[in-house]
Amino acid sequence: MMQTTIRGESALAAGEKDAEGAGQPGEAGATGLEESSGVLPPLGEFDPADPSFELFDPCTELPKKHLQAAGLGEQIEDSERKSGFSFCAFENLEGSTGSVIGLTSSRQAFKSSTKQSSSLSDGGGRRMPVVQIESEMFGDMFCTVGVSTSRGILKVSHSGDQFEDDYQTKCSKAEEILNNFY
Repeated sequence: MMQTTIRGESALAAGEKDAEGAGQPGEAGATGLEESSGVLPPLGEFDPADPSFELFDPCTELPKKHLQAAGLGEQIEDSERKSGFSFCAFENLEGSTGSVIGLTSSRQAFKSSTKQSSSLSDGGGRRMPVVQIESEMFGDMFCTVGVSTSRGILKVSHSGDQFEDDYQTKCSKAEEILNNFY
């Protein structure tokens, strides 16, 4: 299977002018005819060994207005960025008080043991499975769901209301946020 990588830049034909936010439909900041939020990279496979691969960083590439529209409030701790990994955490604007939402991107592919919970479409005709990712470290304190994009794995974690929400409710809330981005 051929894998393509989109880096957030597009070639211009002779005589074309660069437009603010121009890029491939579905890219961060992209505009285009396809139905896409323009916030996240297109869904799809990625090849982290490709020299042109560029990991999507949800902590720096998602505009604040899109974070708020998805139900995320203020960032509650410093972002963590390492080679092949990015993480940031936010207050939840929707409903339950004290709940935390985490955004992670990673170049590490899903384990074969991950469980598909649904699928997601990015409006450009691409569909990818949304999977629940079990955490050995946090158990059922958070539910994390993720999807493969052309710029790495994007994960959303949700703590839920720690006194009322069961694990499946946390997963539903995390999946809803992921869907809100697309």
